[in-house]
Amino acid sequence: MLNNRLGIELAYFNRTRTGIAASRDLFLANLTAITPGQENLNTDKNRGVDGSISWRDRVGEVSYNIGGNFSYGRSITGFRYNRIYSSDFNRWRGIVNGNGNNFAADRLNGGPFQLVTVGQFQSWEDIATYPIDQDGKGNQTFRPGDFKFKDTNGDGFITDEDRIISGYGLNTANNGNPAPALLNFGFNFGANYKNFNFSVDFAGGTMFTFDQSGFLREWEPNKNTSQYLFDNASYYSDIWDRNSPIIVGKYPLLLQQSAIVGSTLTHTGYQTNVTYVKMRNVEIGYTIPYTVLKKFGVSNFKVYVSGQNVLQISNMPANIDAEIASSGGNAMPSPRILTAGVQVKF
Repeated sequence: MLNNRLGIELAYFNRTRTGIAASRDLFLANLTAITPGQENLNTDKNRGVDGSISWRDRVGEVSYNIGGNFSYGRSITGFRYNRIYSSDFNRWRGIVNGNGNNFAADRLNGGPFQLVTVGQFQSWEDIATYPIDQDGKGNQTFRPGDFKFKDTNGDGFITDEDRIISGYGLNTANNGNPAPALLNFGFNFGANYKNFNFSVDFAGGTMFTFDQSGFLREWEPNKNTSQYLFDNASYYSDIWDRNSPIIVGKYPLLLQQSAIVGSTLTHTGYQTNVTYVKMRNVEIGYTIPYTVLKKFGVSNFKVYVSGQNVLQISNMPANIDAEIASSGGNAMPSPRILTAGVQVKF
């Protein structure tokens, strides 16, 4: 297009996968020594769109190229064998035999059912006058800095029935098998001027949720925690006096105890809907002209400096790597690599 300067691609996909292995609820006597095998029973679905655009041209002695791409996809739970619900509420939640991790059929997979935080208690008076009972005790167990939750059904109490799907898939869920970003994107730029070359590409993602735990959420006895949590938690104005006013921070008061108030509830207070972009690769180089090299029997001599994972811009807590799967932040990030080198051809 336009003398091969412009390139555009756009694709839509809607895939249904059938015959996923699952087991029937068959019970055989132990004396048979037979275990029923799996059968091709279940289905799932994936749909989305991806595309790319590129442009290359020359201005004077400068040739350049620029491009971008994206991919957006959603998964849908299809048919599941023998999915029996004890109530319409459990059908809506996708709860089977007390397990709420089974998404309901034909629903876009996304965030978990959880309480939605709508703010924090700012003072003891705020707690005393708050009209919604969050603990079944008139909020007696809460302190300034603790989270307020949305009363979804409007009954004046926070219960399991107030949980709704909120956020996106958790990138720290499923035992180290994190949910991917729904939207991934990248863009690149390159230019050449005489014997100089420059190239850079960026990659990023959005529409996934980071759920803090461990060092980024609590401080249990005989354990350490993160400086980030210390810096952002609520705290006593006088650390030696528990009757002193509590200064409200981004997170609740950090107490070294096993039962962290409001910490073990499934809610959005410690979650971040992440957007990030990384400078994945960058290189600048210079190639010595052949007229200089030929007298030395060298056909090509290039010097260059390059980098990988040089920069990240994101809204991740503590500015940790957006691509790690550890909810506590205690995992190795993508390494930053800086390289200087030469390429020689004879």
